[in-house]
Amino acid sequence: MVCFCDIPIGRLTSHLEYYGSYGLGMSQEWAMRSGLNPVVYVNPESPFTHALHALAIQKKNKSKKDRAAFTYTLAHTKQINGKVRKSAKVEEDRVFYEECEWRYVPQIAPDGPVWPISEKEFRKAKIVDSINALHAQHSPLEFKPEDVRYILVEKDDEIPDMYDYIDHKLGRHSADSLKVLTTKIISVERLFRDV
Repeated sequence: MVCFCDIPIGRLTSHLEYYGSYGLGMSQEWAMRSGLNPVVYVNPESPFTHALHALAIQKKNKSKKDRAAFTYTLAHTKQINGKVRKSAKVEEDRVFYEECEWRYVPQIAPDGPVWPISEKEFRKAKIVDSINALHAQHSPLEFKPEDVRYILVEKDDEIPDMYDYIDHKLGRHSADSLKVLTTKIISVERLFRDV
C-alpha cells in the first residue's frame, strides 16, 4: 500500500511537521489514472462501521475471491481519528480525516501472495521486503516526470543535490522533461516562509 494526501500547499504545515519534510506532490489526474482512491473515513460508532464488522464476520463463509474483494475494500478505510504511537512510550491523538488520504492498494489475488499480513509479520523486515518485491514486480506504482507537481526537500541547500540526482539518475527520461522536473523542487524552509 502507498499513501498520499490531497492537501493544498497552504495547509501542509502541520502535516509536514508530523510526517517529515520530504515528499512528492503528484497530479490528481495521475492518481486517478493509476488506480488510487480516496480512503473512506469511518466513525467507529456509526451504523456503516457496524455493517463492515458484520460483513467481516460473514466473510469466513465466503469464497476466496469474495474474501479478497472484502479485504481490498477494508484496505481503503481509516478511522476519522485515533491514537498514533510517536515512540515506544508516547502516543498522541491525531485527526486522520484532515489528511485527505488517497491509497494505492495492489490488487489482492485470491491465490496470490499472502496479504494482508499480521502486525507481528509486519515488524519482520524480511517478510515485508519479500512481499514488497512481489508487488513491485506484479503491480508497480509508476509515474513519469510530467506526473510530478512538486518535489519537497527540507532546506534550500538540499536543492542542488536533488537537481544533481535528477540530472544523473533519471537519464531514461527525455532531457526536456528532466529540465522541467528540476523546476518543481521546492524547500519546506522556503514554503514555511511564504505561507
